[in-house]
Amino acid sequence: MSKFYVTIEDKIALSIKSTEVTSIKGQIDLNIDAARGKHFFHSCIQTAKGMVMMPVSMNAVSWHGFYLYKDCQMNLPTIHFKNEQKRKRKKNKIHQDTKIPVRHNGTINAEQIFAFPLCSLYIPSSFNLANGQNINRVKKYETSLINLQKNKAARIDIFILPSGISFDQFLNMTVSVSYFMADISMFDKSVNGEFRELPVSPFGPDVQFVSVKVGQHEFFARILYTDKTREPLNDTYSILLHDPNDAYEMLVNRKIGYPTSDQVEMRDLSKVHTQELKCLTKHYC
Repeated sequence: MSKFYVTIEDKIALSIKSTEVTSIKGQIDLNIDAARGKHFFHSCIQTAKGMVMMPVSMNAVSWHGFYLYKDCQMNLPTIHFKNEQKRKRKKNKIHQDTKIPVRHNGTINAEQIFAFPLCSLYIPSSFNLANGQNINRVKKYETSLINLQKNKAARIDIFILPSGISFDQFLNMTVSVSYFMADISMFDKSVNGEFRELPVSPFGPDVQFVSVKVGQHEFFARILYTDKTREPLNDTYSILLHDPNDAYEMLVNRKIGYPTSDQVEMRDLSKVHTQELKCLTKHYC
């Protein structure tokens, strides 16, 4: 088990516990927790029909990205949105947790090498973590973290690479360019994976790209300091789970242009990526 933290001035704004799993398909099990004492203003999931908001306040998400064979049947991966109540030993008082399950078919695996879109965390400029947990009280040997600037609205897009694939290897793939130029709409079926530019300049001071090792996986975070994203979650403490279904196909099923001396040659990105994977796995082209 390893943990990944998003912090602001040493206070934990989000934590993700990552556990490796052995399955016929899928490599990882994740538990996402809001800051101590906080609930997400909105907890949402992107679907083929658009963004779906949970009907009640949530403070945790479990993302089970693997297939489980149990009781003679195959269970699909599941996302659970949770409102976890703090337990108190009081007579005749029952604390009821809320849990909303969402079945899906998304997995992080060695056959599809790309940065899987996990979620986006939204931070308001006025976010108060005065009573939050200090990162210095967490065991350092099992943690990885990214630090955010204080008093700035931000959106943090979190992606995960398959086990054994380094961030440098990912950067050598043509598909990586999209993550530095295109917004999260490229994984959104409701807009047909439209390639929209980032809400801030990818070359300016308001964007930061960070990779950290979490267990056997590298997490890739894209930090955008802005309160003007296209989603209706601006300047709130909210979380958006990206559509895990067919994420790989949404990324590669498009054309890419290669400039030549007198024109632009259009190629299928899926074919380009397949050839690059052969080079990666067989160490030759």
